[in-house]
Amino acid sequence: MAARFVFHKFSSGMSRSTSLLGPHVSAPAARAGAPVTPTAPGPHSNVLHGAALRPGTVVPKNRGIHGYGTQIKAHSAFTFCISLPSCLPVTTTPLFFQLNAAVTVQTLIDVFSVSGIVHYGTAGSSNDSVSFGDVSVPKLVAHTGAWTWKKFKSPKKSSAELRFGEYNIPNAGENLLGSLKFRKEELYSVGKPMEEVFWLPVDSAWLKIAEKLKVKLERCNGTFCLPTTPKVLYGLKASSADIFLDNAEYRKFLFREFGVSTVDEESAAVVMTTTSPGVPVIVFRGVSDLAGGEPKQTSTTLYNLATVNSLKMAVEFIATVGKL
Repeated sequence: MAARFVFHKFSSGMSRSTSLLGPHVSAPAARAGAPVTPTAPGPHSNVLHGAALRPGTVVPKNRGIHGYGTQIKAHSAFTFCISLPSCLPVTTTPLFFQLNAAVTVQTLIDVFSVSGIVHYGTAGSSNDSVSFGDVSVPKLVAHTGAWTWKKFKSPKKSSAELRFGEYNIPNAGENLLGSLKFRKEELYSVGKPMEEVFWLPVDSAWLKIAEKLKVKLERCNGTFCLPTTPKVLYGLKASSADIFLDNAEYRKFLFREFGVSTVDEESAAVVMTTTSPGVPVIVFRGVSDLAGGEPKQTSTTLYNLATVNSLKMAVEFIATVGKL
């Protein structure tokens, strides 16, 4: 029996995941199962139409790719189903990246018979060795937006605490904000007791498959060319939080304390949601910015390039897995 995959991509306001693939369709038509009539993309969309994908690249022959989406002001959400009769239209809001990502993935798992979740998008780099246009395929992801605010002047019990006084200007010292302790998440898996986790792994078998892919990433977009061809990096650590990180010092903190190489808004939620029922998942994230560490180039300049590169990896991965 042919494998079924969900091609998962989010977009919302300030998220690093705002390029869309496929035609726009009306939500009522998608829900009712009526014939889908593509409509013109909204003014805030950056659409890569399905026709731009090479036949046979996304999936083996005779499989279809369907994009259902809704457009509400500047906030969009698209879900792509491969070899499925229909897709569920979802709309996200700018303040709840991880919540909406988790709810969407859980709904897809509940409603459709899927073999796995392929999640792609863009990310900020918190590692100086990971640069513009590179694609990270992380081995571990963490939710670094869950904090416990500690009492003022409480002792530091671990290195993974953010003490605000260390970032006073012009000199470090005491700060009435005190410090933050990073919390673990409660993971409930089918047939297992609850466990507290910080790092969440992607599917190891899928990661090995991805490591064998031979994909040439794009170096140029319509207005800018990178000095070198971007690279694919495997087995790094990634983090997610409901914030758009644009702060050089916090970027350094995440890399120093946790070894985090990329930051985004949804990956941890997607991986955690699939881990609970044991559904395979993999993440592809193209670097569009340096999370506050870039001197000149911005996510606006290189956003499309990062999106295209992460998409190319996801497309090639699905084509490869679909043949196994």
